Amino acid sequence: MPLPKDRKPGQHRDWGWLPVMIVSSFMIFIYYGYLDRIVLVLLWNLNQKAASVGYLVPFHVFILLFIITYARVVSQPPGYAKDNLTGQSTIDPPDCILGDPVWCENCQLWKPDRAHHCRVCDACVLRMDHHCPWMNGCIGVANYRFYIQFLCYVSLLATWIFVTSLIAFIQYHGLH
Repeated sequence: MPLPKDRKPGQHRDWGWLPVMIVSSFMIFIYYGYLDRIVLVLLWNLNQKAASVGYLVPFHVFILLFIITYARVVSQPPGYAKDNLTGQSTIDPPDCILGDPVWCENCQLWKPDRAHHCRVCDACVLRMDHHCPWMNGCIGVANYRFYIQFLCYVSLLATWIFVTSLIAFIQYHGLH
């Protein structure tokens, strides 16, 4: 399927930003739920204002890192093979280290080593990991680092929320 003329690779779907909006809405829900229900209701009702501040500071650090890395992954292009062609002829095959060069019929160019064609984005992506609808694009050489950071910060945030929520519920309700 050819790209519309006014769109770049990875931006050809009209509904492509819907999963990004779902993740953003989920993040707002988590922020409100943790801040309002866990910290303000449970801990302030127990008169543990110092503990609530101790819960809020790491939470805000983790959520800020979550937002920054998610924005970086979504906004950073994955690294397209078309952008990597500097003075390379489409007639002569390039020198390849990992075997014979491969011609991409869809992009009409020689694919560099470890490049793959994404059917959704309709472009060849350098060191393509996968196409992620939650990021509205491919994870490739240019945004892979931010993707791994995002996964680490999501894990830290989820662990922090789980552990502190469990502690707050045990303090509030007891272990009957």
